[in-house]
Amino acid sequence: GVKVSFSHVLIKLKILIIFFQYVPTGHLTFFGFLNAFVHIIMYSYYMIAAIGPEMQKYLWWKKYLTTVQMIQFIAIFIHATQIIFYNPCNYPLIFSYAVMFMATMFLFLFAGFYRRSYVVKKNTKVKRKLSSDGEFNEISNSFRNT
Repeated sequence: GVKVSFSHVLIKLKILIIFFQYVPTGHLTFFGFLNAFVHIIMYSYYMIAAIGPEMQKYLWWKKYLTTVQMIQFIAIFIHATQIIFYNPCNYPLIFSYAVMFMATMFLFLFAGFYRRSYVVKKNTKVKRKLSSDGEFNEISNSFRNT
């Protein structure tokens, strides 16, 4: 079965509540275009992965996809702050604050995923121990950088 993550539900809820209603108003258009571009990259990754296990050798860039997603949230946050300092059209600031909040929230969620998937796993040593019956057993020793 397909596992739906908390961040996936939040992203779709965000789109439902804010995006479809307010994107055409201008300032949030940047958000929509950038998000669409990142989704093209993301769904290209999923398409390659869906072809089958033989495509795993072409999926080395998952870590970089997550990095692109985090950069997206930083860019969206910076763009949302712009309207606070320069607002000649009297754009409703509540939308900028909402986007800043969501960008920050998603940045932390994706950073947590990145850390769990790429930093903690990288810092996990796996040792192989020869058992009494002649087979190798893996022993995992995790450690944290302090």
